[in-house]
Amino acid sequence: RESSNFQELISTYYNEWMPALAIEGRPDLFGALILTYCSVTEIPWQAGIIKGWLDTMVIGDTRTGKSQMAQRLVKTLGMGGYINGENARRTGVIGGVQRFGDSWVITWGAIPMNDRGLLIIDEASGLEVDDIKDLSSTRSSGAVTLNKIVKGEARARTRLIWLSNPRSGRNLADFYWKGYGAFQEFIPVAEDQARYDLVLTAAREDIDVLDGIDSEVQPKVEPWIDLFNAAWGLPAEDIIFPQGFKVKVREVAHRINDEYGGGPLIVGVAVHEKLLRICCAVAVLCGEIHEGKLYVAEKHLEWAYEFLKMTLEKESFAYADYIREFKRAQSKKTENVKFIRGLLSVHPALRILLSSSSFKGFQFQEILGIDRTDSAKIMSDLITRGLLRPISNATYVPDKLLMEIAKQMEVN
Repeated sequence: RESSNFQELISTYYNEWMPALAIEGRPDLFGALILTYCSVTEIPWQAGIIKGWLDTMVIGDTRTGKSQMAQRLVKTLGMGGYINGENARRTGVIGGVQRFGDSWVITWGAIPMNDRGLLIIDEASGLEVDDIKDLSSTRSSGAVTLNKIVKGEARARTRLIWLSNPRSGRNLADFYWKGYGAFQEFIPVAEDQARYDLVLTAAREDIDVLDGIDSEVQPKVEPWIDLFNAAWGLPAEDIIFPQGFKVKVREVAHRINDEYGGGPLIVGVAVHEKLLRICCAVAVLCGEIHEGKLYVAEKHLEWAYEFLKMTLEKESFAYADYIREFKRAQSKKTENVKFIRGLLSVHPALRILLSSSSFKGFQFQEILGIDRTDSAKIMSDLITRGLLRPISNATYVPDKLLMEIAKQMEVN
């Protein structure tokens, strides 16, 4: 369908699906789910092949419609698997070995069982952090290897949709970084956070007023099933990029990295792969499969950027706020390092003070050999920058950064 922007396209399809899903006010959630369905299995890139299937996380408050929307989508389409993380644990998701008489047999879990397909992991907080860490290599390589009593390997190129409430049972709004804080609690390891292509929140505060759903018109499911089957079975060589596309991908990757790089969700060296996965899914959603080939355009890349940016900027996720604060802190640290180095080059004797964990105010003036006014000015600058902390009895404690720089300059 012709749309002027991606938001308009998603809204059009969301309205079509609304009677079947019975959840309103969450076009972004619908967009993330439908893009995961639309993702391809493999993508040709730089004389090689990268993974094409999307790995999507939806973290939200209870009773916000995330599980209901996903369950109804699967049920209406009759495509994709569904598993409850509270009951599954590691063996149910990956697989394990079972004894039958005198023999040990591998029973594969839900992810390899849905190879080249899609799996929804609901109540994902039922999986331990270690269970999810064990899935890391499977999620990136698309293969499961069991090396126990019986050894075995299975393909697991499975599109994943994770649905979870915060592990602690708190609301998203109760976390300092809102949805991103809840996501950090769900999976604390940055490397494992980075494996998610899309992370979306479903918070109570996202929607002001619900109008109610009164349409009885159901979506035409067959064209959607045909579309997803075509995407899931598409070989890498049948994905066609326009001339100059690699340069454009590099430009967009640099742009999003400049805006949101520094944290685990946008990693400079790998962000182009995330963009490509979303971009190919957007092309599929736009119906660009003709005679068995997917034709990707620059417009699809821009729309992928637009959607990814929207998820990162979402108020209830607060990832953009987290990154801006992180960058501000990094910038402040760089400035402080420059300031300390300059100060130590002018007053080398300051190193003597910084070798102790604390010192008196009068010692500062005496050791540096400066008058009271100059001493007060330098100490004020250090305190304002957070590099010096006054405690009781006119005593001061130097910041760890101050001590580290002083030691480095002493060695040099």
